[in-house]
Amino acid sequence: MVVVPRMVKRAEDLGVLYASDDWAPLSDITLGLLLKRAGIQCRYVPDLGITEAVWPPVCGVHVMHLDRAQSPGERRLAVRHGLGHVLADHVADVIFSHDGHDPMGLEETIADHFALVDLISNRQLGDLRKARYTREEMERWSMCEIRRYAPRWSSDRVLDRAYLRVQAFLIPSPREV
Repeated sequence: MVVVPRMVKRAEDLGVLYASDDWAPLSDITLGLLLKRAGIQCRYVPDLGITEAVWPPVCGVHVMHLDRAQSPGERRLAVRHGLGHVLADHVADVIFSHDGHDPMGLEETIADHFALVDLISNRQLGDLRKARYTREEMERWSMCEIRRYAPRWSSDRVLDRAYLRVQAFLIPSPREV
């Protein structure tokens, strides 16, 4: 996912070290600062039916709706996911979903991966590697971490995102090096 390092760079350009070895995962307060600088205003709404929805900007401000019934962990993932959509320019206009919100589609995969590079940091994965975890053990550990933040995701989505997260850690793209 070569686009994710560019999104992380955009967050850094806004003055927040996103997915850094020293600060990941970001505190909720720091994440709120990043949202403000990215032009995103969050609102909690009842019975949204999905974890988050981000609307195209009006007067330069995106509105992100979050389902009020989510746990704090689910919210942490949802906010990072929605921020990922904004930083990847997925919500630039009214017709912003090109993959029909398919959870396995490209846009959703990019937003998920962006969220997970902060929630499952390179430092954490590096510690597992130093402890001599195999790739498969790192993926299983990552799956458990993802389940903490996304208990309602399908097993296929969790497995895919754990694989992608560990893959990005073990074999960074040339632009990440």
